Amino acid sequence: MSHLAGFVHRRPWVVIVAVIALTGLFIVGATRIKVSSGLREFYSQTDPKIRSLDRIDEAFGGSEYIMIAFPSERVFTPGGLRVLSGLSDSLGELDGVGRVRSITNIAEVMGTPWGLEVSQILDHMPESEDEVEAFRARIAENGEISRALISDGGDYVLTLVGLSPGADAGRVARSVREAVGELAPGFSPHFAGGPVLADAADEFLKIDLKKLFPLCAIVIILVLFASFRTAAGVLLPLVTVLLSVVWTMGLMGFVGIPLTQITSALPVVLLATGSAYGIHIMHRYYENRANGADGGAAANWAVKSVGIPIVLAGLTTVAGYGSNVASSIVRIREFGLLSGFGVGASLIIALAFVPAVLSVFRPERYRVGARADDCPGGGCPPGETACASDVSFRPGALGDHRRGVQKERLEAGKMSSPSWRASLFEGIGGFVARRGRAIGILAVAVAVLAVAGIARVTVDTNPVTFFPSGSTERRDFDLVRSNFGGVDTIQIMVDGDILDPETLSAIERIHDEFESAGGYGQALSIVNVLKQASRALHDNDPAWERLPSTRDEAAQYVLLVSMSGDAGLDEMITIDNNHARIQVMADTMAGSKSKEGTLKSAVEIVETNLAGLSTVSSFSITGMPFLEKSMAEMVISSQGTSLLFAAIAVALIVYLSLGRSWDSILCLIPVALTIVANFGMMGWVGISLNLVTALVSSVAVGIGIDYSVHVYSRFRQ
Repeated sequence: MSHLAGFVHRRPWVVIVAVIALTGLFIVGATRIKVSSGLREFYSQTDPKIRSLDRIDEAFGGSEYIMIAFPSERVFTPGGLRVLSGLSDSLGELDGVGRVRSITNIAEVMGTPWGLEVSQILDHMPESEDEVEAFRARIAENGEISRALISDGGDYVLTLVGLSPGADAGRVARSVREAVGELAPGFSPHFAGGPVLADAADEFLKIDLKKLFPLCAIVIILVLFASFRTAAGVLLPLVTVLLSVVWTMGLMGFVGIPLTQITSALPVVLLATGSAYGIHIMHRYYENRANGADGGAAANWAVKSVGIPIVLAGLTTVAGYGSNVASSIVRIREFGLLSGFGVGASLIIALAFVPAVLSVFRPERYRVGARADDCPGGGCPPGETACASDVSFRPGALGDHRRGVQKERLEAGKMSSPSWRASLFEGIGGFVARRGRAIGILAVAVAVLAVAGIARVTVDTNPVTFFPSGSTERRDFDLVRSNFGGVDTIQIMVDGDILDPETLSAIERIHDEFESAGGYGQALSIVNVLKQASRALHDNDPAWERLPSTRDEAAQYVLLVSMSGDAGLDEMITIDNNHARIQVMADTMAGSKSKEGTLKSAVEIVETNLAGLSTVSSFSITGMPFLEKSMAEMVISSQGTSLLFAAIAVALIVYLSLGRSWDSILCLIPVALTIVANFGMMGWVGISLNLVTALVSSVAVGIGIDYSVHVYSRFRQ
């Protein structure tokens, strides 16, 4: 540390210019940051779950939907149908949109004297209320269309906007919202679906960052002013963290890490954490100035005396934050990397840039409003032998030295009376010393109560729960979910001889079981089209709404339908007839007790009907509900891994600094109690463990250990 202090003292302008240059470089990187909040991005692109979903997207043209529910009274009028028709056409032309399904463009398979015809159910635009009612009755007659696009009570009409594979979900959702607002004013739309939540989350992230960062900065400024009451005492620690935030944001831009629900917390976290290092330097600098040192010497000695404790405090914080790199969740790993970098940047800036500025500008002296022995080393001026960095000393020597210095200053009139802060903490210290046993018993009681609360902690990774319960996003989500059987879709891919009657019968059984079970909406697959074709070829007789009896007959139906118009076959079966997709709407609202049972039941339905079937070579079941379930499992496993990593790293650093294993364990006990209390509180008050709250424990380890080390080191002195 002496070498660093000496270099900064001799070459302050080199340090200042280097920091300014690096900051300029990182500002360039910060301009490249993008915002992303989609659930897929939390997984590695090599994850089997993502690869399975990508395979479905590649084969069938996308699996993400934006759902728009309009009140029926707005739609079922001559003018309303014209607006919806024009809107559907316009939405289909947006970049990133693959397909739009609404009551104005949905097709049905009909029989004609010369075979089959696939035509839109709205064959002409109604001009009167009677024609509108006739159209509405026609939709009701087609059970599949009415179940898919009309709510059970008939109060809402649904439009589905399917995204193209690889489309920017948030950007597409934003474009869809703008188009609806422009082309369907007064239609009172309700938006739902993953892309809608991603777009809303992007906006919330920006708004929250604009609010929280200045608020946190104001709080820190007030604390700094109350502590130092000088411009330098406020500005330099603040500049330290602001520069570290810029460096971190710049790194994000350069390496392509986007702003997400998790990384958006970085500026505030770094602002709250990194300011401590600059404060330590400033406090020791002012003490040295009060003891008669000039600016350069005071800054030099500040680094020498508190540099090692600051480095140790920083390393433990880096270890706590950095433990998240062990997580299996990509976005949490990124947070661990960036937060560790940010804390490291704060550490370097505090130990180099701040002393360099102090050496050059030499702020005025400051009368420390505490007693001379309020800091390690008794506030010794440069040249004194007892200093905070020397923790190996003869017992009693430091106390004798302090008493001598204190006596000299009292006689010289250089020492102020104890400040209210000193008196406050002296009172707390006296209370702790007198009531040590009672405090220990209280800590054990709190720990027991917290352990009981941990059993009540639930895991919730559904993106909709990031929004307040009264927000438009939550209300729209609940409206669509309750009226249309869910918001997310389960995606099932079947590989094999799809048109074989045995395979088709199995898919039909899957349809029936999903639609008869609770928690699911309508199922959609090639089976729907084949049954419609069969009925159409037999004079639209409902008795013939059944599957073909042979493979050749099924192949003929598929060929006829494909030649007759767009019935959406490309979303259901590949052109070689070897791969088929089944889509099922599922009500898997986060926090619902039946959520896990719903997904487990879905797996059982699929496996019961497809496993062991000779005509099926393989099958997979995936979709956003399963990604959310997998994410919940990953949060739990990553929590344990990150905590273990943090505990080991911090324990090692503490052991190397204190030199005794029992001392290290003693310092870790308060941190362990804090983590237990945190999880216990979450359980008792109903706060779920999610992608954000999962970070709290590792952060607590990194930050909390500082306090234990400072207190214990002071005790040893």
